[in-house]
Amino acid sequence: MLDTIQTTGLNAIQVAALRKADRVAFFHRDKPDATGETSYIDAIKSPSPTENDPFAREVCVIIPVEFRLTDYTRGEKIPYGSDAFNAFEMVYSYSDEWKTTASFLRAGDKLCLHWQRSAWNTQAMENASPTFYGDKLALLVTRGEKVLTFHVDTSICEDNSARMIRRA
Repeated sequence: MLDTIQTTGLNAIQVAALRKADRVAFFHRDKPDATGETSYIDAIKSPSPTENDPFAREVCVIIPVEFRLTDYTRGEKIPYGSDAFNAFEMVYSYSDEWKTTASFLRAGDKLCLHWQRSAWNTQAMENASPTFYGDKLALLVTRGEKVLTFHVDTSICEDNSARMIRRA
């Protein structure tokens, strides 16, 4: 499990962006220049151009967050204590799970993305040809002394560029 340095809590604009976004993207990027890694959330609003607003365009609010990685693989692993991974997942505003999660967020909450590589693997998936992997993303919300955990998404696919959590 990895943890980054403490980030500041959410502000009111960030909370509103997460609630009103059309889609929310979750990222972890290993920086190739050896300056470390970063996880962040991108709240995206995509209004359609209209006669009254022909210049409507996509707007993003980027929110830096902490991260953790738990690797459940038995084969080639991301080494413990390593930041050598990239990850991505996206949810849409019509997701009832996301609407519920966003409604619980408050200004001051500290967010942490918990990336779980192969957390949903089964023996049948490992024996399949090709092999499938089940990755999971959870959002940890620290509010005072309490930590709330919300399921964001699960991805089951082959080990390819579409996999949620990949080696860097």
